[in-house]
Amino acid sequence: MIKITKRNEPRELQQYRLQKFSSYSDMPKNVRKKVLESLIAEQGGLCAYCMCRISDGEENNVTIEHCEPQSVSPKKSLNYNNMVAVCNGNREDHSNENKTCDARRGCLPIKEQAFKFIDVFDEKTLEVIEYKSDGTIFSNNLDANEDLNYRLNLNCEARQLIENRRAALEKVQEDIYKTYTNKTIDEKHLKNRLTEILNNKEKIPFCGILIWWLKKKIRNKKH
Repeated sequence: MIKITKRNEPRELQQYRLQKFSSYSDMPKNVRKKVLESLIAEQGGLCAYCMCRISDGEENNVTIEHCEPQSVSPKKSLNYNNMVAVCNGNREDHSNENKTCDARRGCLPIKEQAFKFIDVFDEKTLEVIEYKSDGTIFSNNLDANEDLNYRLNLNCEARQLIENRRAALEKVQEDIYKTYTNKTIDEKHLKNRLTEILNNKEKIPFCGILIWWLKKKIRNKKH
């Protein structure tokens, strides 16, 4: 995961929220569409949690997720700053073990749905996230690791998330090592690649592991 920087909420949502009996469950389709488009744009076309591509914007493939669950914070159900866009998380699967992201959270007991540590709007909480070379996501912070692997199930075998992260990393590594065949990589090149990935409006799928690896290589250059 990477930090999501919120932009101004859609005017349509503002106007709808001012209506006397407005509610999230009754949100009109045109308002929901505008909210989804805005969320997807500010997330660079990626799911806020697993970081797969969701930029097609079709509602059967993307869902509005409340970071603070509606069951916990019902007053924030129409708060744009509590919303992100997520993939469908394999929600049609009969097994909860095969679900991820908000589909996974939603099948947990209500008292266990709220995140213990991770906050996609707070970069400090994301700095504890690490990856293994095979693409596994984890954290040595026990609460963060519980969020990643229990609440979000981000190492789900059914969705091949580990393999997808590893493939994304290997592609970037291959590109870099083509230039630096002796594997003595120039620090400036690493920083440029990192800046490019961070600044792209349309993010590379699973770019969290790319950012982590590049930052790690840059830190190692300084020691």
